[in-house]
Amino acid sequence: MNSVIGQPLAVVETHLGATHKHQQSADRQTDFYLHGTQYLEGIFPVAIAGLVSVFRQDRCVALRIIFDRQDPQFASLVYTQGMAQQLFTRIVGSGSPQWRPLETTRTADHQLHHVVCLGSNLATAWDASPTDNTLANDIVVYLERRCSGGESAPITGTTTIAPQTTTALSRSFTDVAGNPYEAEILTAANTYHLIAGYADGTFRPNQAITREQAVTLLIRTMQQMVTDPQAIALPPTVTTAPFVDVPLTHRSVRQLQYAKQTGILTGDPQNRAYPDAALSRVGLMAMIRKALQVVVRENHGGTTQVTEVVPAIAPAIAYTDIQGHWGAAVIRELTTYGIATPLNEQGTQFAPNAMAQRDFAAAALVRLMETAIAPPALSAPDDTAPPAEHPLHDPKPQPEVKFPDITGNRYALQIDIAANQYQLVKGFVDGTFRPRSVITREQVVVILLDALRERIVNETILIVPATLTAPPFRDVPTNRWSAPKLQLAKQIGMVAGNASGYFLPEDPVSRAQLMVMAHQALAYGVWQDFGRRPTLDRIFNTEMVKTYNFVDIPSNHWAAEVMAVTSVLGLAEPPDRTQPDRFAPDAAAQRDYTVATAVRMVQLMYTDMPNPVETSGFRDIEGDRYEAAIRQAAHQYQLITVPADGYFYPQAPVQRATVATMLVNAIAPLIQSPGVVNLPDRLTTAPFTDVPADHPAAPAIQLVTQVGIMDSDAATQTFQLEGELTRAELMTIIDRAAQFVATKNYGPGVTLTSVIDTTSLTPTRFTDIDGHAAAGAIAQMAQLGIALPYSAGATEFVPDAPCRRNYTVAAMTRFRALSFLP
Repeated sequence: MNSVIGQPLAVVETHLGATHKHQQSADRQTDFYLHGTQYLEGIFPVAIAGLVSVFRQDRCVALRIIFDRQDPQFASLVYTQGMAQQLFTRIVGSGSPQWRPLETTRTADHQLHHVVCLGSNLATAWDASPTDNTLANDIVVYLERRCSGGESAPITGTTTIAPQTTTALSRSFTDVAGNPYEAEILTAANTYHLIAGYADGTFRPNQAITREQAVTLLIRTMQQMVTDPQAIALPPTVTTAPFVDVPLTHRSVRQLQYAKQTGILTGDPQNRAYPDAALSRVGLMAMIRKALQVVVRENHGGTTQVTEVVPAIAPAIAYTDIQGHWGAAVIRELTTYGIATPLNEQGTQFAPNAMAQRDFAAAALVRLMETAIAPPALSAPDDTAPPAEHPLHDPKPQPEVKFPDITGNRYALQIDIAANQYQLVKGFVDGTFRPRSVITREQVVVILLDALRERIVNETILIVPATLTAPPFRDVPTNRWSAPKLQLAKQIGMVAGNASGYFLPEDPVSRAQLMVMAHQALAYGVWQDFGRRPTLDRIFNTEMVKTYNFVDIPSNHWAAEVMAVTSVLGLAEPPDRTQPDRFAPDAAAQRDYTVATAVRMVQLMYTDMPNPVETSGFRDIEGDRYEAAIRQAAHQYQLITVPADGYFYPQAPVQRATVATMLVNAIAPLIQSPGVVNLPDRLTTAPFTDVPADHPAAPAIQLVTQVGIMDSDAATQTFQLEGELTRAELMTIIDRAAQFVATKNYGPGVTLTSVIDTTSLTPTRFTDIDGHAAAGAIAQMAQLGIALPYSAGATEFVPDAPCRRNYTVAAMTRFRALSFLP
């Protein structure tokens, strides 16, 4: 078998042809490549608009076939077994195609969503009309773990795929007909055997689900999702009650113990779980998200995050009732996975605090079960044990998940979560945790960095350098176990050395220093997630936090400002609860309090979900007139990249090399014909005497000068890489670039205003360009909304003023967003 699915891009392109366009998902975890349609010739009787390959971890995990809706035959197209047989043979090359209906559910827009196994771990999915079974949108072929075997029949003939109905299922309930979750309730009962209903034949869909029931059903679901069935194993015996209100005699004590160990269920400050209480809809989502993380780590390894292997399959929904809610982030994330949906599947309200009914809970569990989790990368390295000299992780750590010396410890729950759920600590060779031991500066950095990676939306931002060419501090050599993470912590502003350049890695950390490090780590995470630096006490939900006013931290204390914030966040706590007004800032921080701080850092909830477009922002553009355009250029259009240090320098003059690179990035997507803008990775000869062949901008410079968009100095054969531009010169360059695009798309002689939709644009009439050499280009760019006044609200363009980086990017963004007519 030589399947396209599961192959790297280079192999996929040999079958599907070269890619015409590349786009990344907002979280940068999924890549989409657009190919030509030759690969599918002869399979479907209607025109195909495009073929998209979907990649996760550099491997193709799905193909999406996009049909031309303008083709008159599309309205009557029915996806048949014959088409599926040809499609399977084309993708796999050989093998024994199967035909095994896997599920049929009803979508939010009342279509029937079919999933059928094709064999060889492949499934095909599509939506069809419930009346005549005509195709409603695209067809997808994807990796599906449930299609590796089972009873199947060969695909023969061209028999129409009949919709699977609830009558084909072995169990039915007398009270679910017409329920919006009917199909999923029956799937939960008959396909996955998660639920059984009541003795009287009812399901009681509107009855609330309890916290205990949710835990039991979740564990049952997880056991079917993991690759190793033994990975989700309940403790054989429980010797200590997991919660105050869950005694050892409780019928679900083992399930609740497991849920506590894995962090799926946490108690209140008094360690009560309230097993019989009704669970809210947001509470159910929070449990499901934690359960999904456990499954991902069991299948992919202890450090793999959900966002790394679970692609978004559903559009985001702008819920109107979750703004500022502690669970907003979880709801929004699970919505993109197709798990969270509006109340009663209608409207834009999620009703987070409403009770979770049995019908919605069954549907959510089925959706969890069917979540598309990408397979592990074929060449992913195994997890490696920490170095033997690592003082946090003893050379031969034991696999126990319970530490015998934390019983009764104030932070026992957080230590348990840190070890089992987040893998922040592993304990010592004798199985102990040593909670009251003093912790060192380098140990704190390692724990807090790992905690930050757990909570940050785009955890790939935190890249620990593989090798160091220079020590991060004078007393931290490059071969020290902590040196790479200390270097990263220094880069992100989490720690700094003293005036002499020393870090003192083995010195103890004071409790105030711990708070400052945690504060700085959170501040960096917020900046990365939101692209700006709001105050932490406003961006995190602090409604349930107990705040302390410490008398031993006066207003003139060096850490007073940070301590006020960490107290509001619930990180700063007194060492002795009998003295709640004393923090002991200069006392040494101990391992238990440090780990509790790290866990609470991870568990802090945003009051709003970060905009995925802004997961990697700039340090110095907040409040800039062109802030939104700069972010759009970086994240939506990818005209520029965010530098490692995060500084954009918006007021700095723009350089010609930068303009050339942005021009090519803007032009390429606007030209309809493929191959017009096809740059080599590097040149073999220098295009100009001052532009080496290996210069990153050399290919772009060669293109824009060859086609006449930018000029070079013919006499000296130089381009002047670092030369600066005036605002008028930039308008002339963009005017030429727009004309180049128009000529390539529509032919010679066209005018820009005849091929660009300007109905929504309001041009500015400048009062200072008459008689200027670039007046025509400036006026035309003004008509297209690209030339903007020098000052907001003014009528002067100031053509000869230096062109700043912020305005250059804003102009390029507006150029890229031009709406060319069909």
